[in-house]
Amino acid sequence: MSCNSCCVADTESSFDPAKTTSYHHAQPDVEEGYNPFGEFDGAGSQHPGSSQENRGSSPTSFEAQITFDKGLSGWQLDSVDGNRLRILEVFPTGPVAEYNASVEPERQIMPGDFVVEVNGMSKSALDMCRLMQSAGSVRLQVRRPEVFQTVSLPKGEGQIGLDLSYHPQGRSLIIRDLCEAGMIPTYNQSAARADQIHPGDYILAVNGTTGTPQELVKELTSAKMVALRVSRPATSRS
Repeated sequence: MSCNSCCVADTESSFDPAKTTSYHHAQPDVEEGYNPFGEFDGAGSQHPGSSQENRGSSPTSFEAQITFDKGLSGWQLDSVDGNRLRILEVFPTGPVAEYNASVEPERQIMPGDFVVEVNGMSKSALDMCRLMQSAGSVRLQVRRPEVFQTVSLPKGEGQIGLDLSYHPQGRSLIIRDLCEAGMIPTYNQSAARADQIHPGDYILAVNGTTGTPQELVKELTSAKMVALRVSRPATSRS
């Protein structure tokens, strides 16, 4: 997509989510009654998950066979935009919790993991979500996350250089595209390959601030120095 409209200066005074195409509200188009962003309303709280650092020798990629009940997923997704699904929470009951109880810990699905393929389908998060909704028993290809932090970058008066998407119920900003110029394209020119920022990456925190996409956007547009915590699916290693 063209970056002509996203390469305006992203400052607090000029930012208006209703008028700029730099920030897109990703709204899922799935059957009524199915909520990929979390439907658990029973007793107890959502599973807090475990830190990525505590996974030991866990494989970076594995296959999971799960049967989803119609209208019940057992997890909360961060967004259905882009070409992958990021898992925000795993609920203590439901299809995913039942799967986790049946496998060894290193192959359990955890918050922060990515679903990159459903029954051989990839490339479209929304299509994968629809397939899980309708297929019943599905075969998921799951990737552990690779998380890194950028150095603190001076934003100055110029452009951030990102085209971002988010869902209001999510906890991240998805990078849809990079502009030709701006803070992030300039950073990429000198960053190590593994630390470069790419379309499809998820911004989890801005200057240590986590929370709703709106809170991340506020920090991103108002801060003079910007450090990003970024997540992406790890390189496959079974």
